[in-house]
Amino acid sequence: MASYQPTVLIIDDQPGIRQMFTMVLSDSGYNVLAAKNGYEGLQLASDNNPDAILLDFKMPVMDGMEVLKELTRQSQNHKVIMMTGCGDEGAILAAGARSYLAKPLDLHQLLKIIEEIVCPLQKSS
Repeated sequence: MASYQPTVLIIDDQPGIRQMFTMVLSDSGYNVLAAKNGYEGLQLASDNNPDAILLDFKMPVMDGMEVLKELTRQSQNHKVIMMTGCGDEGAILAAGARSYLAKPLDLHQLLKIIEEIVCPLQKSS
């Protein structure tokens, strides 16, 4: 029987961040999708229904809060983890994010939060 491989979508405008998270998450057994901006991220989220979404707060053109609001409008089921060094945690959580991580990120904390969000999905599969 094939085991379920959860999908994590990374939406971040910095190529180095996308590359690092892709490597860490892939090595931890996740299928990873990556988007370089909010528009691309919204399309990937719509097309793939990822188990978790790592979303950067500060991006050009369409910032993380705009993306979060659109994701929430599309579906209440998106599990978003907002990553920021400058955002208001209360506003981020009130807008629909499941969790909030301050930059610079602790990769062990990131993996723990993703596992907590994805784990119930794995148990029900």
